Amino acid sequence: MLDKNVKRMSRIERSLLAVGFGGIVLALVFIMHDAFVVNEQLIRYSFENQAGKVLRVDNDVRIKKTRSSSWKILRANDLIFQNDQIFSSETSLLHLGLNELGEMKVYPASFLSVE
Repeated sequence: MLDKNVKRMSRIERSLLAVGFGGIVLALVFIMHDAFVVNEQLIRYSFENQAGKVLRVDNDVRIKKTRSSSWKILRANDLIFQNDQIFSSETSLLHLGLNELGEMKVYPASFLSVE
């Protein structure tokens, strides 16, 4: 059925249709390229600003990420980035592996701002 409709179209109409489809494909290529570039920049930014990783968590320790407004539970193997804030409750202990400083213990009732 599509073939019949295409055959009924004039040469100009088919050319315009082809140009339209070509434009859509080109727009999708640009959108995908931009999305890839932005994603690559975010990945590079995250690796450059990664300060370390959580080695062990005992009891309730919370983290507030740079662009977040809420505190989330911190777990072993979570990554720590510059400008993150960490709070340990009165019964908590945290062991961090910092990229350039080695291991660090965060004792109960502590607040840490990663610089």
